[in-house]
Amino acid sequence: MAEAADNAATVQATRQPQAIREFAPAATTLLFVLFCAQPGIGFMLLLAVPILLVWLVRMAWIAWRWPSRRPAQGIKLAALVAALLAYSLAHAWWQHASRMQADQVIDRVLAYRAAHGAWPDNLAQAGLDAPNLRRRWRVFYYSGDDGHRVMYAATFTLFDTYGYDLDHPAAGWTFHAD
Repeated sequence: MAEAADNAATVQATRQPQAIREFAPAATTLLFVLFCAQPGIGFMLLLAVPILLVWLVRMAWIAWRWPSRRPAQGIKLAALVAALLAYSLAHAWWQHASRMQADQVIDRVLAYRAAHGAWPDNLAQAGLDAPNLRRRWRVFYYSGDDGHRVMYAATFTLFDTYGYDLDHPAAGWTFHAD
């Protein structure tokens, strides 16, 4: 009886390191994919595409070569697909939400100009919380001698922006790659 308990403990002790060894690369990759879902750093996943492709080919080869490992490979593949879907949805949401916030800023600035006959010096004059717009949505308003613009940062790349020239609204939103 004691021998059976010792064998069970030995089997359990050897399964934990095997499970960690099996799923640690997948967990690290998933964390990296989800890290890249943040605004401004989505491009980093593009740098990892060759590594992801090699990893996917390796998972397929292991599943084909060792049928007993197919369930683990399937779990890893499903987790990777779910993480990539979350990454895509997060960037689509950030892009849409940032544009909506920037459009609201334009509406408020134009309403201020219509009511007061002049451009606001800052967003606080137009009744907006500029620090929150900068921090959360990366939306900026510029008012100066060279013009009046609303800009927001692209959510996929770090230094790219979209700009709206309030002095020439017919141009609409323009992309500025930096």
